[in-house]
Amino acid sequence: MNYTMRKFPKLDSIENLPEYSPPDAVKKTKKKGSFFVLKIFAAVLVVVALIGSVFSYKVLSVSKDVFVEFDNKKTSLFQQLKKLILSEDKILLGEEDGRTNVLLLGMGGEGHSGALLTDTIMVASIKFDKETGEKDVALLSIPRDLYVPVQDGRQSKINSVYSIGARDGENEGARLIANVISDITGLPIHYYVRVDFEGFRKVIDALDGVDVEVDRSFVDTRYPTYNYGWQTVEFEKGIHHMDGETALQFSRSRHGVVTEGEGFEGSDFARAERQQKVLQAVQEKALSVNTIANPKKVNDLLGALGDHVRTNVEPWEMTIMFELAKEIHKDDIINKVIDQGENGLVYSSNRGGAYVLIPHKEDFSEVRDFALTIFDQAKEDSVESEILYVLNGTKTVGIASTETKRLEDEGYEVTGTGNARKSDYTQTVIYTKKEDYSDSVRKAKDDLHARIETLDDLSSVSLDVIPSSVSVVIVLGENYS
Repeated sequence: MNYTMRKFPKLDSIENLPEYSPPDAVKKTKKKGSFFVLKIFAAVLVVVALIGSVFSYKVLSVSKDVFVEFDNKKTSLFQQLKKLILSEDKILLGEEDGRTNVLLLGMGGEGHSGALLTDTIMVASIKFDKETGEKDVALLSIPRDLYVPVQDGRQSKINSVYSIGARDGENEGARLIANVISDITGLPIHYYVRVDFEGFRKVIDALDGVDVEVDRSFVDTRYPTYNYGWQTVEFEKGIHHMDGETALQFSRSRHGVVTEGEGFEGSDFARAERQQKVLQAVQEKALSVNTIANPKKVNDLLGALGDHVRTNVEPWEMTIMFELAKEIHKDDIINKVIDQGENGLVYSSNRGGAYVLIPHKEDFSEVRDFALTIFDQAKEDSVESEILYVLNGTKTVGIASTETKRLEDEGYEVTGTGNARKSDYTQTVIYTKKEDYSDSVRKAKDDLHARIETLDDLSSVSLDVIPSSVSVVIVLGENYS
């Protein structure tokens, strides 16, 4: 299938590529850490589009810093405004071919060690069904330690590819990593977005903070400080109002130890779940009437974008993405990761003393197949073999049977119902034997406003013995409706 791509300028060959060392101005500051702010930018991208319908000129003025063209054809503010308001021929690149791909990059930015290292890399794909008019969205996460071919037979961790290209200019960094991602995934990259740490903090603060629910209390004694040291960050179970710095700590913590409740907070998966919570909180606050109707907040948001975001998505294209976002429910977004878990596509190794991830098929054929068929995989995953058991954790009679019928109507396999050992559950809890649970379990979590906990002995929460074939137990709480 042929795709239409926005052309990138030609980059001269890199002969005898040396080990890249960032400029002195970039070396001075704090430790690097992986960052997910690209997810937050996806929400802010929608905000910009929405604000654009009311404050078009302001958005377009900011665009001279935020929006970057790769074909050397600079679009004037007047031309962008005309396209935004008057043009009827508005389709995204790749839409006619059925799929638009957006590369999302997160990096430390100016004032951070490894400022140009893209420690968060994702490809967001929008699938267009011309016959039904339906749209689907998938997010593919690419690990920062993936060892990839760069140019002239050289190889590097993928998180340094942007910095290698950026020696010849900011646009060249984006162009090079877009080409590398396209080569290893088989996906044409139509658009790119990058955002840095400070942009994330400023967006949260411009919203006067966000309310985030902490599922379990935990403490992290190895959270990096701004002067090369460590600090302790601590979060208690419950709903908390977080400013930008607190939300960043909650989202980036990698060494959390649970101090109240069950579960695990020291894994990338737990961190990803926290990041999703912050993203949802940002979306809710940013798209609220109180934000849209507040000129100061609008200006602050746009200011944060102008200083800390770069993209080749033009304002009129953002309005299309906003309309698409309204049609896609968050529970329907497909989330996939290239990982080294069971049936994973990569394995850990060592290259030149550095930890790297190598694809099992070193020609990246499995990775390309995985990326190209991500929507087909989702259909297969929708009938996953999770076996559920539903328990009533309250004194209200009959709710386990009611919920079982609903779950079965949605295609879940429920093997039995009963009563929990305790009847004082205030919140619904989903117990699972494995930490890496399925998308269907995550959907049930959102539908039931539940929290998820790992538990080896599922029968320990039931009055009856749970069959060994059961992989998930749902205990309904007082919040069930």
